[in-house]
Amino acid sequence: MIRLWNQPTQWTRALRVFVRNSCIRKRSTISLLPMAMLLLLSSPNVYGQRVFQIALPDNYLRLKDGGFNPYKGPKPLVVFLQTEPRRLVLGSETPRLVLYENGNLILNRRTHNGSVYRVKKLSCTELQEFLIRVSPISKVKGIKAFYNIAPNTTNQPRSCFYFRLNEAEIITQVYGLTLPGTDLDTFTRVPGENDPDELPPQLLEVHKFLGGLDVQGTTEWTPDYIEVMLWPWGKNAPKEGVAWPNRWPDLRSERALRGCDLLAQAEFYSVFLDARVFPQVDAVLKLDVDAVDLDGRRWMFDFRYAYPSEPTWRKPFNQPLIDAFLKDEQQPSNTESQ
Repeated sequence: MIRLWNQPTQWTRALRVFVRNSCIRKRSTISLLPMAMLLLLSSPNVYGQRVFQIALPDNYLRLKDGGFNPYKGPKPLVVFLQTEPRRLVLGSETPRLVLYENGNLILNRRTHNGSVYRVKKLSCTELQEFLIRVSPISKVKGIKAFYNIAPNTTNQPRSCFYFRLNEAEIITQVYGLTLPGTDLDTFTRVPGENDPDELPPQLLEVHKFLGGLDVQGTTEWTPDYIEVMLWPWGKNAPKEGVAWPNRWPDLRSERALRGCDLLAQAEFYSVFLDARVFPQVDAVLKLDVDAVDLDGRRWMFDFRYAYPSEPTWRKPFNQPLIDAFLKDEQQPSNTESQ
């Protein structure tokens, strides 16, 4: 996890990463996975801190062999996710669409009141028709892992795609490609003369299909687990917090997976609750509280649905950010003058 504080040293360092990776190197596809969104405009919220979750379930969260694994289930064939730059826990977005090998199609429809999750079991015919509609992506030669169609512009969503067609994986992301009706935040222009990348027409065709898919006969989808994300409040903690329910797993439970903070500044946990307790989680949220008290500490929190086989796409979707961060860690400090 990367945590951003409202401290000059952190912001100076963030600017250094962004400038070196986005402005000076004009055509670096990995570094152009916009560090602006991650580091420059991921400004602290009203509480003084935000979180970027690049703690990947399969190699950063500590999953034990043979132990508790909240991500068991069928493998995905198609995943489409649009990121939310102003999300409290960046990187914790849930996909707009996931098609699994068993025919289950899970849809995340956005409304003014939040997300509505629906599912349908596709017939063999429906499954084949779906795969035919996305098959043009497999005909793109030399598809890149990352495209930027909004260079020198911060705070734009990314559209992330995962395909497993004929046992071949295709993974790509497009910064600045959004669905119609997306509520964009205020953006900022930054120095630079980069030209927008040219997208393969097949990718635009598939994006239009996935974003406009209208599926009849769906039912409400409830996951096996709800992930509650916890990170310390620190000095700015509110005077009061709601007590963590005793019947919920604590931080010593196998249901609590500890993350790894790349800045080595703070810890975080993901606690997985059975979906049947969702009404209790919802009741806590309706209290309009800013903290929960657990193990003698006060924590900020957020929650999300856990998807089957989620590490399959979370790792490739987030790995370029980790690579860019770790690459910066290895650079000598005098490179910021380059």
